[in-house]
Amino acid sequence: MYHHWPVSLFSFPPFAPSVSFPGLHRLLLNFTIIGVPSINFLFNLIWLLKYGVSYEQAAFLGDAAASIWAAMLGMAAVLVVDLVLVPFAMPFHGQAFIFQMLYLWSRTQGPEVKVSLFGLVSLKALYLPFALFFVDLVQGANPAHGVQGMLAGHLVWFLQNVVQARWVNEVPAWLRRARWVDALDNLGKGRAATGTATGTATGRAGSGVRVVDRGARSGAGTGVGTGTGT
Repeated sequence: MYHHWPVSLFSFPPFAPSVSFPGLHRLLLNFTIIGVPSINFLFNLIWLLKYGVSYEQAAFLGDAAASIWAAMLGMAAVLVVDLVLVPFAMPFHGQAFIFQMLYLWSRTQGPEVKVSLFGLVSLKALYLPFALFFVDLVQGANPAHGVQGMLAGHLVWFLQNVVQARWVNEVPAWLRRARWVDALDNLGKGRAATGTATGTATGRAGSGVRVVDRGARSGAGTGVGTGTGT
């Protein structure tokens, strides 16, 4: 049984000397839950795979350390928002993390970039997180996930681009030096090379990406993650 995450934080020595096994693992594992098997679960899984990969390719392609650091900042931001917005406090934050990622993805797109929602509605990429939040509400999902996630995403974006906090924008040296990060970097470069070769051979046949209007790109996106139909 998982308790609200602040309980986990203070359930280990020296805060609770009688506890033999710390509950710190819950600070990370609570992000692995995105709901019970349902239509809403399927949609969240699709959004994670689709826009998560797109965001990583647009902002961190070839830099595993920066991608991991961004994920850590995102999770920390979700937990901070969870502490502040007591009425929206949740024991699990997997869905909130997805909305945080969706919000940051939308910010990497240009202001005039448009995407197709289910092939029915064309809207600016900047508004996609809010549209998917509405879809969640229609399915009867808890609105706390979307509220937490988008606020956390805006917090990270604000620190990165407005405050330009150095500790946010610079990856810690200890993470850069980690051997497992180097292994992920090499794996990513290998996949990127394979993808480039495949794309060169098949790209002219059409990619199926439903970009309605690229407009004037002003964000950090590279076009790889320019919205596809949801």
